[in-house]
Amino acid sequence: MNINPYCADLAAQRAEPEHYLKDVGDQWRTPDALFWGINAMFGPITLDLFADADNAKCDSYYTAEDNALTQDWSERL
Repeated sequence: MNINPYCADLAAQRAEPEHYLKDVGDQWRTPDALFWGINAMFGPITLDLFADADNAKCDSYYTAEDNALTQDWSERL
């Protein structure tokens, strides 16, 4: 399997016992203010495009490995 460099860095960060908040492992998530702002205007939101099993804000979500920007969201909305 060919893993992209971002996902490789993300996996390495997650494997470390600690890291700085600004590191790559903390960037792959939908920010709370963005999620709740969009949810208030257009919600309810049912698909989190930038998440993992630990920080997903919806039951349906895409991980960094899934790469939401290359997916057909229509089946999951």
